[in-house]
Amino acid sequence: YGSYDTDFKHSMAPPMIMVMMFYIAAGLTVAIFIADRKEGFWNRTLLAGVTTKEMMIAQLIVFIIILAIQLVEVVTLLLLIFDTGNHGSYFTVALMIALLGCSGIFFGLWCSCICTEFMEANLLLTGISQPMIVLSSMLWPHEGMPWYLQYVSLCMPSTLPSISVRNIIEKGYSITHPTVLLGFFVLIVWVVMGAFLGFRTLERKKYSRNS
Repeated sequence: YGSYDTDFKHSMAPPMIMVMMFYIAAGLTVAIFIADRKEGFWNRTLLAGVTTKEMMIAQLIVFIIILAIQLVEVVTLLLLIFDTGNHGSYFTVALMIALLGCSGIFFGLWCSCICTEFMEANLLLTGISQPMIVLSSMLWPHEGMPWYLQYVSLCMPSTLPSISVRNIIEKGYSITHPTVLLGFFVLIVWVVMGAFLGFRTLERKKYSRNS
């Protein structure tokens, strides 16, 4: 049973942590942005002469501080509470989880721009997180999925990074290993795509209000 429990923790803990980090970062972003918009904070700030870019930078600084606190909690949960051990670099694990949190922040920004109510955004986040839970190799091994679901799974922000974290922890892979680099590539694509969609949608909403 000891060997089974160890294998179970190593296979379950990384994707569970990654999905949780994405959902928490996105949900927090949605809650703050929608609350600020409904209370009129955004309109008052824009009327005061603050640009959208300046306002977003200020908000992102706050989110990054919160993300850093969450990162410490998540790494502690992964390595100490789950007791998975780590044969690789703590910095590499932390950097990958931080990038996932950033992708969650930008995805939450996009959700808060296209949704007018928190309930709508929450339903959208839930609709995204459920497939991530099922297809991130946490409950269903990636190799056992139909071929078409395997491709969908690999496009999600948690699957390949979870495999990378698992390889770092178990096998001591460095940041230059191809499987780890692939996980970073997926996360960078999600961060860039989320930032582009979030800022582009925010700019469009600003111009639609001014017209």
